[in-house]
Amino acid sequence: MCGIGISSSDVPILFELFKRYKILSNAEAFEFQNMFRILDISQLSIATFNNSNDFLYPKTKSLILQKYMPGKKFESGKSVWDLYDANEYDSIVDRVIDEVMCTHQCYLEIVEDIRKFKALEVSEKKRVKLAEKLALENAEAMG
Repeated sequence: MCGIGISSSDVPILFELFKRYKILSNAEAFEFQNMFRILDISQLSIATFNNSNDFLYPKTKSLILQKYMPGKKFESGKSVWDLYDANEYDSIVDRVIDEVMCTHQCYLEIVEDIRKFKALEVSEKKRVKLAEKLALENAEAMG
């Protein structure tokens, strides 16, 4: 499962609803939940932001969208209930599809940032190794 903030909101709520409405027993819910892994983009994106202190914390959906999809915003998930009450099911479907597509795009952008970080890391290791080699050659030439 992949989404923004799903490990602290969506997944716990879904499993509570599964149990409350007897869709799954506690044991079945536990077994089902352990059949998949959660990739929470709010946590994955932490390293892609400059932090003003050493406190690393999950990023909000709005910060992630601001960084990777400037200008894109989503209303609170509570607005879906209003759409449901108004029988506007097509609007719910449209919103969900839009949110899934935006989440996927943010994921792709984060992966690209991680690739850039890794390339910089490799480049830095090569630079350090070359500097050490040059320092050794200079030391040998002088002594």
